[in-house]
Amino acid sequence: MLPGLALASLTLLAVARAGTPLLAEGDPGVAVVHASADTGLPPWSFDPVTPGALFAGQGLRVAGATVRACGDGPWDNAGARAEVDLARTLVLRQEWQAAARRFDRAFAALPCLSEPAEASLWFEAFFLWGVVEGHLGDAHRAREAFSRALAFSPDAAWDDRFVPESRPLFEAARAGREGVTPARILLGPGFPRGATLWIDGRLARSSDGVVEVAPGTHLVQVLEPAVESREITLVPGDEAVLLDGRRAAAGALDDLVESEVLPILLGDGLLPGAELYAWARGRTWRVGPGGWEALPVVDVERVAARRALGRRLVDGGTVAAAVGLAGAAAGWIAVARNIPERPGGDPADVRQARVDAQLPWAVAGTGLAVAGGVALAAGWRLRATAGPDSAALALEWGGAVSDSASDPGR
Repeated sequence: MLPGLALASLTLLAVARAGTPLLAEGDPGVAVVHASADTGLPPWSFDPVTPGALFAGQGLRVAGATVRACGDGPWDNAGARAEVDLARTLVLRQEWQAAARRFDRAFAALPCLSEPAEASLWFEAFFLWGVVEGHLGDAHRAREAFSRALAFSPDAAWDDRFVPESRPLFEAARAGREGVTPARILLGPGFPRGATLWIDGRLARSSDGVVEVAPGTHLVQVLEPAVESREITLVPGDEAVLLDGRRAAAGALDDLVESEVLPILLGDGLLPGAELYAWARGRTWRVGPGGWEALPVVDVERVAARRALGRRLVDGGTVAAAVGLAGAAAGWIAVARNIPERPGGDPADVRQARVDAQLPWAVAGTGLAVAGGVALAAGWRLRATAGPDSAALALEWGGAVSDSASDPGR
């Protein structure tokens, strides 16, 4: 750790001003100094925060997809089944409009489910809805309904109890799900590797934090610590991020580096600001909707060592120059006084003896003054060229924070 930054980290939150988020784990003082040196931004412009603190309290949120959240909850499968049973009765009576309205109410319950969805129940609901829309002549809505039904039961076949007029739409919906570019759901901070989701009434296990799904609308449910449900709509190739603020405190920053999670969250406005920075893997990263950018690393430890050496040279050179100048001045003055012959003065041999005695001190003082001046110049040059101004400013800021921590009265 850099000298003085252990104390700096203790009071960092008290002196930092809210600014650009700096994701960091561990010592925030060290992270701010490095980030300031690498970015050229003043250290007080950063707001150090852990992933858990950044995401906490956001609940279950989805970025990168069209989302429908609960507006009429909570519901369970039993309540939804009662609505579907009523709708089925209306279908059998061929009361198509009334059945469509009943299905609308049943489908409003989907993102409000407080328990894992039953695949068989929701397959039947969407299948019947497709039959209704097909009879009403809306081929697009019928195919959409049949596609949702197949999401809950991909291998289901046409139910011959119903009139065959809508069967081509059912088969078209099946064909439309084949051979298409999948969409991906990325699991945000806090989801463990290999985490499971309940998608369209079935267990879906992630691989390296990613779950692939067919394009279209899906019911996504997180089962722990409590069930939360969302309906999301994805097009081929889409990437959506599932963020659960209840879990985020457990997320490791290292798992986020260079993933698409933060860029997607920033692009959807689910995080403050247009960009943020992260101190991870021994370097500073700039993160925006376009991705991660690794910034050039400024060796702050080397800058600190060079500035410390420069400071010692300046201090030592100043003392040496001052002492040398004083000694040289005294010696040369004594020499000068004994060189000329004065009327009534001391004999030449006496004066020569004094010159011989003072001359080495004058020369030594001159040498010490010159050496001190050289050390002083070298020290200033070393401090000036130790590193970029941003590193110097960051180090000075770290020292100031450290001083204020060690002297509360300042």
